[in-house]
Amino acid sequence: MGNGHNKAFKAANNQWVVTHHNTYPLCTASNIEYVDKKSVNFHIEHHGHHGEKVALKDGYGKYLTLNGTTFSNESTASDNAKFHVEEHNGKYALRTHSGKYLGNDKFMDRIHIADTRGDGELFSVHNPV
Repeated sequence: MGNGHNKAFKAANNQWVVTHHNTYPLCTASNIEYVDKKSVNFHIEHHGHHGEKVALKDGYGKYLTLNGTTFSNESTASDNAKFHVEEHNGKYALRTHSGKYLGNDKFMDRIHIADTRGDGELFSVHNPV
């Protein structure tokens, strides 16, 4: 994924991953023409001795964080903001500190937590939009 690079993520339902600070902390959008680009592009920071974990920081300087089953945007990269990256056929799964996966249901516009990795828990990584 590249340390220090800005990337945008697309969920399995082909929608862009977006942070919204005043509604749901993490959701998806099919049309990002009118979405603030700070909400779509994430700065990737590698953590750990071998970069085995990543933290995703949005354009507002907030880290995507999962506390239990609740997403939030925090100003520091705690353990709950660091995700293990698993590559699978050119797409990536993000496994949480607690062993769960970020995912997206093809009929919903929000990111959810899954116990196992399936097609809905794979994201494609793109250059900034």
